[in-house]
Amino acid sequence: LAGAALMVAPVTLRNRLAGGRWVLVSTNSGINFYIGNNAHMPVTVATRPGLDWDRLIQMPYLKGAQGAAEADRYFWREAGGFIARTPGLFLKNLGVKARQFFAAREIPRNLDLYTMRAHSRVLKGLTGRWEWFAFPFGLVGPLALVGMALGWRQGWAQRVAIGFILLYALSVILFFPTARYRAPLWPLFLIQAGAGGLWLIRQARVPGAGWWMAVGGLGVAALLVNAPVGAPTDGIRFDAELENAVGTACQLRGVPEAALRHYRKARELDPELADAAYNMGVLLVDMKRRDEAMSAYRDALRIRPDHDKARVNLAIALYRNGSLGEAADMLEMATLLNPRNPKAWHNRAMVLEAMGRHAEAMTCWDEAARLDPAYEPVRARMRRTGRPARPAGA
Repeated sequence: LAGAALMVAPVTLRNRLAGGRWVLVSTNSGINFYIGNNAHMPVTVATRPGLDWDRLIQMPYLKGAQGAAEADRYFWREAGGFIARTPGLFLKNLGVKARQFFAAREIPRNLDLYTMRAHSRVLKGLTGRWEWFAFPFGLVGPLALVGMALGWRQGWAQRVAIGFILLYALSVILFFPTARYRAPLWPLFLIQAGAGGLWLIRQARVPGAGWWMAVGGLGVAALLVNAPVGAPTDGIRFDAELENAVGTACQLRGVPEAALRHYRKARELDPELADAAYNMGVLLVDMKRRDEAMSAYRDALRIRPDHDKARVNLAIALYRNGSLGEAADMLEMATLLNPRNPKAWHNRAMVLEAMGRHAEAMTCWDEAARLDPAYEPVRARMRRTGRPARPAGA
């Protein structure tokens, strides 16, 4: 506890000095606890970075939160209310998450280990997953459980170490288990597995009742750990998301043709991946292929009509083509879908100004500046000179 306080206290103090509020470590704690503790846990656990994640983090602000600390408390309150209202479902979900934590497979979150395995010789040698067995935890996990069961009887030193493993595991299960959250326990699991395996080898010379019980326990643990277990993210095409991410990396590094190939591959793997269509549209604009870009944005909106970023960028293209009415409608919908998107408000103001609707445009610029102070100079210049602004892509 003293060691944890030594590491955490400076962060907490800095949060207070810089942010004006007491925040223990991070304002991500509330949303992470909420993800694993609400009435729709499988949906929130499967929520991906991108459009759906943006919707999730905006929830407290749409309810009136002012700043990250208030948003953090909002999610804690929502999760606490869920537990108080439905304790039975909360306990059931804890059981599901505990089963996932001790499963042989590595549960994905933002990235899937087994998708990355296809691109890494190291991972190919260190990991594997089949229907009834996953390596290495399918082997290490049962041996570690045997080691922990044996070690618990060997004194307080062992119990403290095992207690830490169980306490850390519980802290992960209380939130939601994934491969990256289980990873810090790997060194301790390996120690316990080594202890359990060594004890079995030594006792095998003169097997007694205790040895046979340990072997039986190892067999049961192996069956439980390696039994197939589902995860909310099982329906996600991580291979398509990986291609999309590599495309973005190529685009940022100034290799547009390679980026375009990866975006197309992502769309082939998952035709319903709206962000790949959106990213392709952004790239095609940079490549001066505006008609194809507009088609890509329309594809993104066909898949996800609530994709406010695609609406903003398509509206900009329509504005440049002279289709002001359609652009205005598109931007009005974008601000309705995401009232906290300052670029949507800015571009809506720009289009309204071009249509001669000055009063409405100023209202939109006021909102853009309220959401993002970077737009304050634009708003001030428009009030002072009436000179129109430039469009800002989403």
